[in-house]
Amino acid sequence: MEHIVTVAVVNFHPVWGDKKRNLERICGYVRSCARRGADIIVLPETALSGYSDDPNPVREEKMHQRLAESIPGPASEAVSALAKQYGVYAVFGMPERDGKQVYNSAAVCMPDGAVKRYRKIHLPGDEINWAERGEDPLLFHTPWGPVGVGICYDVFEYPELARYYRAKGARLLLNPCAVPTKVGTQHQNNSIRAAVISSQLYIASANIFGPDADLLFQGASGILGPGDLQAGYAQYAGKPFGAEGANQGDAYFATIDLSYTQQTGISDMFEGGPRTGEPDWRPDLYRRWLKDICDDPAWQAKFRKKSE
Repeated sequence: MEHIVTVAVVNFHPVWGDKKRNLERICGYVRSCARRGADIIVLPETALSGYSDDPNPVREEKMHQRLAESIPGPASEAVSALAKQYGVYAVFGMPERDGKQVYNSAAVCMPDGAVKRYRKIHLPGDEINWAERGEDPLLFHTPWGPVGVGICYDVFEYPELARYYRAKGARLLLNPCAVPTKVGTQHQNNSIRAAVISSQLYIASANIFGPDADLLFQGASGILGPGDLQAGYAQYAGKPFGAEGANQGDAYFATIDLSYTQQTGISDMFEGGPRTGEPDWRPDLYRRWLKDICDDPAWQAKFRKKSE
């Protein structure tokens, strides 16, 4: 298994509702980043369509519903052709249609021409107005081992996903996101740094920047990972949320050593170590605790109330 990989994350400004124009620019970034030496290229959540909710009250007539397409489909196949041409992995966000259902998804285009998809599991704010919740994680295999995918809220607020990927052997998590200015910069910085430290893996985030219908987005795409090998973190590329110049169009590159995830001061959490010979992370216990929550009548009542 290889350890050294070059990752590019793109601060991208999608034109709201203009899928043709956005796809042309997505392809342009993939082509340019590949030529500059990137092995893996990440663009933001809903890069194909724009993010903001359409105010149209009819769900089926909202912008994301109208522009949604299958994965594989025309947009993902256009990007996958470039991924195959240049021998890279390219990930970008888009509304995905599967029959009557539409999801906030990420298309993962592979160097062999295959296309995989990840559906956002946790939907904040107005996303529920046009999208269904996904259910499944996505790990795809690379020369650098398995790589995981999450979308924004999945990564910033739910450590369960990052922990799952890390325990399955992933050392890199790709995070297409759409973080607007109305979300606090300190909170976002703290969340992503905590995820890197607590799960001991690299996270490559690509964010929208600039105006998008009724929202303004922060940019601040970046690549973070283990820092001093003492359970710290380092910003290997890009800029923190709120930093000067973070809200400008750019592609940020980092060549990272994924073996650092197995050399940190708390890598025994997932790798096992000299004290017990076993990983410190104990999913056998957590499974029992989570089952207790699922079986708890008080927890079940919260779902009954919503359906009544």
